[in-house]
Amino acid sequence: MLCPMSGKPTPVRALATNKRARHDYEILDTFEAGMELSGTEVKAARNGKVQLKDSYVEFRDGQAFLVGAHISHYSHGNRENHEPERPRRLLLKKREIEKLFGRTLLKGFTVVPLSMYLKGNWLKVELALAQGKKLYDKRQTERAKTLDREAEEAVKERKWLGRPYPSASFAASRRRLPPVSWMRSRAVWPPYSATMRSS
Repeated sequence: MLCPMSGKPTPVRALATNKRARHDYEILDTFEAGMELSGTEVKAARNGKVQLKDSYVEFRDGQAFLVGAHISHYSHGNRENHEPERPRRLLLKKREIEKLFGRTLLKGFTVVPLSMYLKGNWLKVELALAQGKKLYDKRQTERAKTLDREAEEAVKERKWLGRPYPSASFAASRRRLPPVSWMRSRAVWPPYSATMRSS
């Protein structure tokens, strides 16, 4: 995204990610939202004191709230410090709130935060419309990750050893059977059983 004043890309700095969300849910759509935060919350979040695990979005009174997100106390907040896990109102358009709320009324759908980041001078949270994975889906995801990791390690090992990658023609030639004439020269001909029958 470009900065409206300078025309340069707006710098983005990650503050927290919710890795568990992608493991437990199938991500269907994503949204960007602002948050209504106090001064000490902004300062603590800028220092990366954010935990999104087990957090989710709740809808009430036509508004969306981030529930369960932990923003630690600001070290210099004194008595003006905030509650670490208080519900925080999300800044979304009315149309987006209605769309997300309507989807959550369907069985198995929810809205969870994926990440929190600093976009320019503004704190943003990436939300996801998600559907809970079944145990079979989770196992498939873990298996795919394991296979990808093993493939990357194999590629790195081959590069380190300096071995060339086998071409398709080479692989095909290794699978090709030898000609019949070569097989006959290496075997008794005619076969023993045929000789016995002729005698």
